[in-house]
Amino acid sequence: MDRFTKALVAISALAALAFETIQSNRYQNGVLALCVLASLVGWFAGRRWPERAPGTILALGTLVPIVWIGVTGRFALWLLPPWVIALVAAAAPTYTSSWQFPQPWRFPLVAWALAIALTWPIVALRELDWMPTVLVTRPTVYSTVVHSIPTAVWIAEVALVHLLGLLWMDWLFGRFGRQARDRSRDFERAIVWPSVAAAIVAAIVAVYQGFFDLTFLTTGRWAVLGRAGGTLADANASGMVGALWVAVPIGMAFSAAPRIRTWLLTLGAAVIALGVWATGSRTALLAAVIALASPVHLALLDSRRPVRRRVPVFAAAVGVALTGAVLAWQPPAVGPLRRIHEMLPDFSSSTLKSVAWELWARNGYGLAAVAAIRDSPVYGVGVGSFHLLSTAYATIATGTPAPHDNAQNWYRHQLAELGIIGSVGWALWVFLFVRTLARGSPAATDRARYVAAAYAVIGFGIASLLGMPGQSLQITLPFWILAFWVLLLVDSGSARTKVDRTDRRGRWEFETAIALSVVLAVMTVAAGLGSFRPPFRAARFNLGYRYGLHGRIEGVSGTTRTTAHAVEVAQAPTQWLKLTVWVEHPDANERPVEVRVWRDHDRIIGGRFPHGVPMTRYVDVPGDNRRFVLESTVDRTFQRPGTRGPEEGLAMSWEFVNEPPAGNRGNP
Repeated sequence: MDRFTKALVAISALAALAFETIQSNRYQNGVLALCVLASLVGWFAGRRWPERAPGTILALGTLVPIVWIGVTGRFALWLLPPWVIALVAAAAPTYTSSWQFPQPWRFPLVAWALAIALTWPIVALRELDWMPTVLVTRPTVYSTVVHSIPTAVWIAEVALVHLLGLLWMDWLFGRFGRQARDRSRDFERAIVWPSVAAAIVAAIVAVYQGFFDLTFLTTGRWAVLGRAGGTLADANASGMVGALWVAVPIGMAFSAAPRIRTWLLTLGAAVIALGVWATGSRTALLAAVIALASPVHLALLDSRRPVRRRVPVFAAAVGVALTGAVLAWQPPAVGPLRRIHEMLPDFSSSTLKSVAWELWARNGYGLAAVAAIRDSPVYGVGVGSFHLLSTAYATIATGTPAPHDNAQNWYRHQLAELGIIGSVGWALWVFLFVRTLARGSPAATDRARYVAAAYAVIGFGIASLLGMPGQSLQITLPFWILAFWVLLLVDSGSARTKVDRTDRRGRWEFETAIALSVVLAVMTVAAGLGSFRPPFRAARFNLGYRYGLHGRIEGVSGTTRTTAHAVEVAQAPTQWLKLTVWVEHPDANERPVEVRVWRDHDRIIGGRFPHGVPMTRYVDVPGDNRRFVLESTVDRTFQRPGTRGPEEGLAMSWEFVNEPPAGNRGNP
């Protein structure tokens, strides 16, 4: 069970990465070749430096987007696979075939991983209406399914954020979690320090953008909004990277004996804090403020040692100096405080109520998430699907459609996508981790690092109540670094507990995790063939959807032809549809064509048709311009001689009528 489940998760993650990479190459020529080169570089680096290489490559991910902007003038998520593949290849030489999670983390993390690993391919196929061939062969007539390919890629990207984060945590446990205490220093040198250095470089770029030139290596509307996009080409993401690492140099400074090193570390934290300010991210500011409470905590714990007196005093002096510089400089960046003031101009009761409601509603996205949870509380709407469905659910919840976006709350977003069954793993992990933070007792020599890392994780967790910083790999992976660091430094031994593979309870944990994920997968398949199948979902949300038709079914009457498989989500102006179908295959008299037609889930026509013999049915439809699904299949198509047009399957004419003739009421 141990090796089987890990192999399943790893294969699923690699499949998501491969799918994203292949599709990325369609948007940017050369990505595939760059991925091959990155895999070779990552593999050989991982063989030569088994611990430093993954940590360094991960840290460089913070700078990858701005490098792409400098080289090509643009950046998109499909340009990330070379970096991701390099990271995976660097960790591969030290990859273990069994899970390294100790108790009590094994069940929640494995259950979380399996829920994503088993369901993301199902959800991606569902969005393609169960037609993976569209990825290879593009339809000859208009197809809504083609426009769903980016959605399937996004689903793979979301799954990769989950799976690589969990596999990265497992790798950290395997390399650093179950060995001697001095390995914590190796972990810092190999993993923490590269990320801190990258965060400082990223902050310098954000500071330059925010104080001197907002258009410097910037894409999108960030410059217009007065916010530094940073090295991640996204102000919110860049701000959150800084918020994760801003307190770590200060925690290091509490243990740094040389005065110059203390000052340099504190200055590094100040630069990161200034970079967070330049991005104008309010959630990042919240996370950074919480993280920067750690030196206050440390100063109150023990102020007897000179270094403990020196660090908070110096940090406070630097903070005052930076605040004064910002006020005097009046840089082009608006900063998060101005944005907070716009949202909270005063502290009157009406304003506070309005702000509280907005923090819950989140421009309709929070209410959309609540509507999604109510619609599918047990198995969710599918991993990676909320972005696509947010517009429809926002319309249901508020009466007004909203652009596609996340739920503006990580916890609510996961519950909406994974439902109660799929959320067992991550919810239990959050509970156990919070309990560890409350009970954690690090050694005295590790206290400063522990407090800094713990406050950073707490800040991230609280900020995730108001946003979705965890949907980016460059943020999720550093979060797992800090979470692991907390567990590594806790003196309870939870991070160093040896995994007992003969433990009967461990076997039951794997079996339970598998059972939960299989149930979730089965329910996801059932929903994907039923109410969440794209055409039926479109009808439910009053949206258009079609493929396989030479012309649309719209208006009171008309004719069209189909390909082998056709679907139209049509509007019904009246309650009855007069539908006539026939086939024009030249050889249909010798070889009758198998025809099937459905209205919603009910088959209304079926049988073998000879050439040119029509069949008419009067079909009960919703009426009042409401939507219904009309679907047809034929067992073969033909192409008219001398033409290059699309192949033909079924000829069809329709007419919406108020009343069928006597004796024709009802569906056959």
